[in-house]
Amino acid sequence: MTTSTTWADIQRLAADLQRVQLAEGSKRLSEANCVEVVTMLMSMGLVQLVITTDGKEYVTRKHLVTECANECLAAGGRISLTELASQLNVDLDHVQTAINQLLNQHRTDDGISAAAEFVVCAGELVHREFINDLCVRINSRLEEHGQMSLLQLTKQWELSTEMLNFHILPEIGDRPPARICAVRFEENLCTPRYIAALRKKINAILVAITK
Repeated sequence: MTTSTTWADIQRLAADLQRVQLAEGSKRLSEANCVEVVTMLMSMGLVQLVITTDGKEYVTRKHLVTECANECLAAGGRISLTELASQLNVDLDHVQTAINQLLNQHRTDDGISAAAEFVVCAGELVHREFINDLCVRINSRLEEHGQMSLLQLTKQWELSTEMLNFHILPEIGDRPPARICAVRFEENLCTPRYIAALRKKINAILVAITK
């Protein structure tokens, strides 16, 4: 195949091959022959495919990116890269390459990253909506109980230190537009209402003592 071969030429050859394979008779290629043809095309750089770990299927790199995104969403917006590799039946290095492509889809020509839908955090692929929803749940938990420790927070939602420091704690503030309305005191989070109530109790105790 010459260097002037176009993608249209390859598509026509693929269509011809499909017709041969669908026809009955001795002209059909065996599975081994098909694998040999695909391997040759890959070695010539004419197609870029990822082979599954069992060697039975091929997937385009572009489609693998889509599958990584879909699997993450199907898992609720958070999935480990090792679990992704297992679910998609491909090597981990292919998943990591696909994830990099997924993240770079939101990078502009000048290299500035736009607000990406996905982030990679502590070996997990996480969708932004998962983080947003988690902030809402943490805020509701704080409104209900008034305070909670960072240890409780990380245990309840199985958060890594990286997730906590880079995606949760920056959302904390005592006024809008903070997603989590709270104040941090060392390793504890308290709502402004809880702090105000605590101050009233302390003032009441001090007044009672000084009478």
